[in-house]
Amino acid sequence: MNSAGIRKTVGIGVAAAAIGCGGGGGGGGSASGGTTLPTATHAVTTARAITAPADRALMVFLCPADCEPFAVVDASGAIVAQVATHDRALVDVAPGAVTFYALAGAEGDRISGEVSAGGVYYAAISTHGAMPRFTTVSPRSADGRWDHVAEYLNDTHETEIDPAHRAELDAQVVTPQLRPRMTALDTRAGEMDATHQEERTIHAEDGTATPPGTSASGM
Repeated sequence: MNSAGIRKTVGIGVAAAAIGCGGGGGGGGSASGGTTLPTATHAVTTARAITAPADRALMVFLCPADCEPFAVVDASGAIVAQVATHDRALVDVAPGAVTFYALAGAEGDRISGEVSAGGVYYAAISTHGAMPRFTTVSPRSADGRWDHVAEYLNDTHETEIDPAHRAELDAQVVTPQLRPRMTALDTRAGEMDATHQEERTIHAEDGTATPPGTSASGM
């Protein structure tokens, strides 16, 4: 795979269906600004073990189905990852309160909550009808998503933002419209019903759980 981001093709199957790809409600929202994002990632040379440093938490962002490129932005407005079809990205973060936004073109969704040092937290990004859907994956998840984490990991490959393409991605995402987009997604999340809010909430204690079918390192 080169820096242009050539993707492997695998079957979506039951595991991808569990994260809500394909139609229905409960997806993310639209905000102004943006077109289809450039792919700014490349495959990592050696995939890292899915473990967190002792003083940090690890976020694992998964896109196990067919999705356009999403930029993942933190609460400061910095792009921390980009994922597209069958990608995963691993991001070390400071423990405490966190919020992440998945942005694709004019659309977006967000998750938020608390993470603890040493914890590993999973989140899935998918296209839900015409809208992006960004949800946590934990033992609390509905539709058996937690039971499919091993499949998600098997059906994705680890990528990271390519420094050679970082400026192009920043130019499309980190604009004067970014903060209003984030605020709009925060407002929309606050207006969701309890079920959809829970799908987008990170609980600190979930970072100690090991997904079925994986080792303590997540693979």
